Amino acid sequence: MGDVDDFCLPFLLERWSCCCLFFNFAVNLLSRTGCIEVVCHGIVQIEPKPIFLMGSNITVLCHSYKANCNERLVIYLNETEQKPLEKLNCSTVKLQLTNFRAPHSTVVCKKNTLETVCGQNIEPGYPPDKPTNLNCVARRNSKNMTCSWQKGRKTHINTVYTVTFQHKNRSKTFSITKDHIQVPLSSVEKDIEYMVSVKAYNLLGEALSDVLLLTVNNIVIPDPPTITKIDFVNSSQAAVVHWNTSVTSELFSINVRYRTARHGREWVEEQENEPKKDKIVLKGFQPFKCYEFQIRSCRSKMNSSCSVWSLLYWERSPEAAPSRKLDVWRILGRTWANGTQTVTILWKALSPEDSRGVIRGYQVSYQEHGKEPVILTCDANETQYQVIIPATVNSLLVTTFTSAGSSPAAELILGQKGKCWSFFNISGAPKITNLISAGNYLCLTWDSNCCHSESLLWYIVEWHREDQNIQWRKVETKHNSTCMEANEPGIKFRISLYGVAAKGETQPAYSEIYAKEEKPQAGPQISLLKTEGESIHIKWDEIPLHQQRGFITQYTIYLRDRDSSECFLLEVVIQGNVSRERWLEKLDSGFIYIFYMTASTLAGEGPPGEELIYQPLGSMLDITMVFGIIVAATILVGILANLMFWNCVRKRIKRIWALRGPRWLIEKFPKVENSNVIKLLQEKERNYSDSSWLSTYSDPPITRV
Repeated sequence: MGDVDDFCLPFLLERWSCCCLFFNFAVNLLSRTGCIEVVCHGIVQIEPKPIFLMGSNITVLCHSYKANCNERLVIYLNETEQKPLEKLNCSTVKLQLTNFRAPHSTVVCKKNTLETVCGQNIEPGYPPDKPTNLNCVARRNSKNMTCSWQKGRKTHINTVYTVTFQHKNRSKTFSITKDHIQVPLSSVEKDIEYMVSVKAYNLLGEALSDVLLLTVNNIVIPDPPTITKIDFVNSSQAAVVHWNTSVTSELFSINVRYRTARHGREWVEEQENEPKKDKIVLKGFQPFKCYEFQIRSCRSKMNSSCSVWSLLYWERSPEAAPSRKLDVWRILGRTWANGTQTVTILWKALSPEDSRGVIRGYQVSYQEHGKEPVILTCDANETQYQVIIPATVNSLLVTTFTSAGSSPAAELILGQKGKCWSFFNISGAPKITNLISAGNYLCLTWDSNCCHSESLLWYIVEWHREDQNIQWRKVETKHNSTCMEANEPGIKFRISLYGVAAKGETQPAYSEIYAKEEKPQAGPQISLLKTEGESIHIKWDEIPLHQQRGFITQYTIYLRDRDSSECFLLEVVIQGNVSRERWLEKLDSGFIYIFYMTASTLAGEGPPGEELIYQPLGSMLDITMVFGIIVAATILVGILANLMFWNCVRKRIKRIWALRGPRWLIEKFPKVENSNVIKLLQEKERNYSDSSWLSTYSDPPITRV
């Protein structure tokens, strides 16, 4: 950087800041509108100034060159319309902003939200803090020295840092906006002592650092050493750091620092005062963690002439055996005829801090009296194992292991259920005092005073849905509450609480809860049991569990006439106090009724179930009479139809008898009217008739006496 006169610096900085403000506003406006040229049709003024102290109250004035009272002026702050605006006249509006703290903001004024009047950048900020920790160093064979310092609080506005090298009446000044600067060694003399200072300046204030005395010959620092190898010893607790350096005769000490790689903790620094050694022993490491190391060399006791820190060197400490027992539990299954029992063994995976390595697997072991131990191995990704235990086995051991060893064995007592409280004179199981649903969690509280808590080792809390496996948690005896995650509303959970002692566990305490109750998804189904006069006996089925969505608090029975759409409440049945049966009385025989039911939870009433249609006995008799008349008329019409076609029926009967009846019954006899005797008599009669006029014989008249 070139030399800058102290008198010209404030003027140039102000000009530079103003140019930057206009340039930033122009760039912002161009990027939003896509225009090539910024043309203002007015002015935007910030009072007292566009650059001000953070948290000040400011006023924004927008003035349009073209006055038009029919047009509305709008002010946007960071693309958000601001209200309210005070209208000063037809061409000017004012916006008041209090305690303004948004750095690098932009104000734009528009007409009717379309035409841009003009804009302005707003720059709230802070005056600079005093620069601290000023230091200048130069590496061997370098042509530049580097001066660095700490800025302090961020100013949010343009701040210039001026580094001055003062010797008697002569001075050299270098300016920059960063927290370090490269100064050519050719610009300063090697054997002269300089007073170096840093001045920070912006439009809100200035600050001056303390003076640093230096000569060029004293600021040359050595090159940093190189870490070549790191060996972990003593079960990963200590590490030996090996390094290599090009110069040892001029060095006073070697500094090594380390920290865990991911958590960003503070550096732990160690110093070796014999630089000719090429290694140092560091302690305090934990197994199976990744560490980062750096090293530097120093030429003085005060560490004022040290090399820069070397590049990061990463190394992971070796594994170790797991540090603690597993949390274990069991689910007792079926007991077989030979006395063996199915047991599902559950365990919780250890945390990385406790596992201290990569878990290779789990082992479950037990031993019958007089026999060799049985050892069962499970995969590393398993958290349960089912095994059939002989009747004589009352306990088993569960361990986990890494490549470095196994964890302490966790003992699981079997077959002692119900004996623990009598052994320790415990009066009963823990008593659940409160169970609530809070957000996505179920929170359980219990009273441990009912048991002798000093005899208990811990508590076990189980919870599960109807369609899922059991989940569980171990709780220390110093606690009497816990919360379980349950983020599915309308699901029923069953909770079990055990107290575990050295010889077994207490009887469980049970409770049930819904994770955020909802309205039922279905209604009860009604069925008719019997009728007596004007009364009927009905029952309803329980809603399936997955459709209840909460504890059923009541059932409601509704009734309506089939010929009317209007329904009315018949009866409310409280769940828990009655069975799912009911007598409904005083039903008028002149109607056909439709019944249906709904179920309710704390969240509200659910939809209706299927309808039941019922018609009282009087109406049934009328329908029966009408039905009987219709049947009788149908039979009569059938008989008449058969009589009309009787010849057809007779022929059909005759054909049947011809196949199965006696032969004489269907034999054809000769017709008498066709015999010769009848024909002769008929002929003779015709002859007599034709000659009757020749006969003189006639019967006398008959007189009635």
